[in-house]
Amino acid sequence: MDPIIKQMEKKRQITTYEDLIITEEDIPDEMLTFDTEPKETIDHFQKENLEDKISDIRKQTETKNTLNIGGFKFVTSKQTLSKEPYSLLNHITTDMKEEIFIDRPAKHFNTILNYIRNDSTIQLTLLPNTKEDLLELKIETTFYHLPELKKKTEYNEKLIKK
Repeated sequence: MDPIIKQMEKKRQITTYEDLIITEEDIPDEMLTFDTEPKETIDHFQKENLEDKISDIRKQTETKNTLNIGGFKFVTSKQTLSKEPYSLLNHITTDMKEEIFIDRPAKHFNTILNYIRNDSTIQLTLLPNTKEDLLELKIETTFYHLPELKKKTEYNEKLIKK
């Protein structure tokens, strides 16, 4: 049982629905006060890690690329697209100066982009969960030259019975 309710029961007997309404008097004083000081300070490692992330974000801003996939715009960085060196996306954006249009369906491009953003890893549960969607994604992984994502998609396809 919740400690607040236990403490309230000690103060008064709850017998009706109206008795369940909590008022300020019912809440213990220690729960009404809040520390304004942070409980932990940032240690050196965390600060260094934070500075690295800030530096990465600045680099990404400098190399921002816009991809128009089937009429839907996706903005990412050259740094992200170069994480998959053999992918079509890395090659077509090498000397990219302006928006690139790719006449492909955008339905699964967010999954593809997140896969690349996360250093070519993806939880299988984040992949589509129907055979039709997995087949569509597999076609796109072939088009964009992403063989590892294609393998994961095929693996998930085998797990789905319908």
